[in-house]
Parts: sequence; C-alpha cells; structure tokens
Amino acid sequence: MEEEQYISIEEIKISRDMDLTVRCGISKEDFRELMRNLGPDTTDFFYNNSDTIYDLCEKYEINEIFFCGLIAAESGWKIASNHRNTNNYVSMMSKGKLIKYATPEEGLEAAAKLLHNSYLTEGGSYYYGKTL
Repeated sequence: MEEEQYISIEEIKISRDMDLTVRCGISKEDFRELMRNLGPDTTDFFYNNSDTIYDLCEKYEINEIFFCGLIAAESGWKIASNHRNTNNYVSMMSKGKLIKYATPEEGLEAAAKLLHNSYLTEGGSYYYGKTL
C-alpha cells in the first residue's frame, strides 16, 4: 500500500492557470490549520467546516483553495445571512431563489457536486476547461 505524500502549507502554489481539479497536496490536518488561521473568516465558518470541505474536495476532485475562494466570493467571508439561512454557499438558484439545504454539509456537497459535474468535467453543461 502506498503512503500518501503531502506538501507543507508553505509549498502551496496557486495561479490562474492551475488545474482546478488537482488538490493542493496538503494533509487534512494542515488544511484544518490553514483554515484556523484565515484572518478574514471572522465567523470561523471555514475552520468549522474544514474537514467537510477537505473530504468533499477529495471526493469531487476540486482544489480546496479554489473551493474556499469561490465560497468566500459568493457568500462573503462572514457568510451572508441569506447563505447561512439556506446552507447555500455558492448561490445555487432555482426559480430565482437560493436553493435551501438542510445542513451545511448538504449545501457544501451540492456545491462540490455541481462544480465537478457541470463546470470541471468535460461534457458538463458549463465546462470550458479546468482552469480559471
């Protein structure tokens, strides 16, 4: 059995041309620590959900930093109240309204699945490549 090899937080590299389906390469513990130290996250949303985010990014082949950046861009670092109330952190809509999810985990999973299936997988309805 092969042992997973991880990089340190300091070695994370991001760019606009990076493949958004490639994980950043840090361990779950380091990702949790990275989320703990996010200054703009004054509500601790990212830290409190770091294990879920990490696991979903692994399951749906999404770069963790990109996924967190998308959430922050859509919901704001403090997670706007309409996003908190619906557990919908990337503004998924139906009939002009935010879709409501029962739990943060359910909302995060719906977002990750949508990104994977529709935006980051060849043949997806919004697929234009795997980079920004």
